[in-house]
Amino acid sequence: MTLVDTPNAKTIAELVEQFALPIEKTVKTLLVKSTEGSAYPLVALLVRGDHELNEVKAEKLPQVASPLTFATEAEIRAVVNAGPGSLVR
Repeated sequence: MTLVDTPNAKTIAELVEQFALPIEKTVKTLLVKSTEGSAYPLVALLVRGDHELNEVKAEKLPQVASPLTFATEAEIRAVVNAGPGSLVR
């Protein structure tokens, strides 16, 4: 695996276009708030690039807060020291 800087690609669609990748070979990393009392403030949910998150199913995960709440940019930066657009793989 090779680490590649992607400053101009903040979404899966931009990444696929910029690097001529098949979308099904990419992964979205979505950060959501964890349940109260969890040791970690956020939970990372991974979704194949050509799929959409099923929010109903995600909310049923025991680690995920209900209602499902996506992390803000400030929360993401505080936890992973990177911006939301840099979490694609």
